[in-house]
Amino acid sequence: MTSLFSPLPFHHTAHITISPRAS
Repeated sequence: MTSLFSPLPFHHTAHITISPRAS
């Protein structure tokens, strides 16, 4: 799913959205 849209930008945004404090 992520690769379909964008592996680089999407992953970065997803990481922040999934775990904002983890960053």
